[in-house]
Amino acid sequence: MKILIKIAKKIKELVCPPATQDVKLNTKNRDSAVQAEHIQYGPLNVDQPENYWKDIADAWNTSEEAAKKSLCGKCVVFDISSRIKQFITGEMSYTDRAPS
Repeated sequence: MKILIKIAKKIKELVCPPATQDVKLNTKNRDSAVQAEHIQYGPLNVDQPENYWKDIADAWNTSEEAAKKSLCGKCVVFDISSRIKQFITGEMSYTDRAPS
């Protein structure tokens, strides 16, 4: 019986990504992606992006205006499908922060 419970939990994890259920994990993942040099997810603070758009435009060999149009939700790897949205619990926004 224990093996069935373990299998059921694993299936749920595959169907429902843990970060959609855990704001702390979601925020940790987002903050890691923002800081990871190979990801460059976006400016950590969208209200004060500092040189983010200029730097990313230089890296992508494009203009700042073009880079600013490359936002989450437009990227093919950013999953905002109804399948994922159904798993998100509570309200999440860019300003959510993981508790210290």
